[in-house]
Amino acid sequence: MYEAKSSKQMMYIPKHSESGFRHLSSKHENPHVLGVGLKVHTYTRSKHLVNYLHANNVSVDYTRILRVETQLAEAVARRMKLTNGIFVPPGLKKGKPIFFAVDNIDFSEDTPDGKHTLHGTMMTVFQQEDNAT
Repeated sequence: MYEAKSSKQMMYIPKHSESGFRHLSSKHENPHVLGVGLKVHTYTRSKHLVNYLHANNVSVDYTRILRVETQLAEAVARRMKLTNGIFVPPGLKKGKPIFFAVDNIDFSEDTPDGKHTLHGTMMTVFQQEDNAT
């Protein structure tokens, strides 16, 4: 049997302390809600959906997502200026061996450009950590 709610119950909006979610200021941002917002925006590009999740304390707001994406892009661009136009992860240590894994991806599907093909390459770089003995 379905539970029935009164109109008062339907209109009730809990305070943050009662909702089961902890409201955090941007000074102490919960990384989970930031990650959820970034992932949802990456997959859907929907301002409405991100703000809906934010209203339900599941994500940060849309403007915060845009600021983080801009900060990430600017950090990559700054790093590329230091490394002759190639992105080199800042954690790599000069003079230590590095290992690469490279793979290509080919799709003959529906694509944004309408040509029904997608060709991409993904490269990952590895470097062993120093072993403290």
